[in-house]
Amino acid sequence: MRVSTKALASVTALLFFSACVTPPPIPRDGGSYRNASYEPPAQDRYNDGDYGPDDPRSFEQGRYADSGHYSRRPTARVGIHLGGRQLETLDFEPTDELGVFGVDFVQVRPPGNLGLEFGLMFAYDEENNVTLPNSSVGDLELSQAEIYVGARSEFGDGPIRPYIGGGGTLLSATRTLSQGFTEADDDDTTVGVYLHGGIQADINEVFSIGIDYRHVFGRDFEFDGAGGTSFDVDSDYDQLTFVLGFNL
Repeated sequence: MRVSTKALASVTALLFFSACVTPPPIPRDGGSYRNASYEPPAQDRYNDGDYGPDDPRSFEQGRYADSGHYSRRPTARVGIHLGGRQLETLDFEPTDELGVFGVDFVQVRPPGNLGLEFGLMFAYDEENNVTLPNSSVGDLELSQAEIYVGARSEFGDGPIRPYIGGGGTLLSATRTLSQGFTEADDDDTTVGVYLHGGIQADINEVFSIGIDYRHVFGRDFEFDGAGGTSFDVDSDYDQLTFVLGFNL
């Protein structure tokens, strides 16, 4: 088979042109064939530790956990609270130890790990066959609902972080007395401030668990009394809940 001299010349010219215009491969070790100022890609700089945990740029992609591996830094989470509430007043006895369910949303941003929080809390207790002051017997129920918003601060950048927070709250309470086929209820709403603190631990990049202690300082409730009178009831309480969090 005869090969054309012109075809060989064309192929040779094409290969020479391609070798001239095609840049050499860039090495992964940070070196360069032609440019001494070449820097490795961002992921290599993270792996090499160029951005430490205190550098704000490290939080744009993730964080260094205590174990040394790189993982995403959660800045927002939804928490589900389950626990108990102890009222400071004796006027609600024997319905003064309530079960609690709540949902909150928290968002903090580094540096400083400062942010906002808001949420809803619901509490309930009941006692049957209670002897009342007039010697009659009835069933008592007490329910409370609360909505709050405040500020939050977390400490540390590892998977286990303590925190504190506080803000304003709107708290309502309804008490119900049932005797046979009759039922009477009364309710009131008040305002207050809350303080809370606890510790949370990341299980993985999605879930976290924690324990939260909370205290509310509120204005008194006003309930109806006998003969058209009214009386004040302290709204302060202490609360301890277990928290299951979902990192966003």
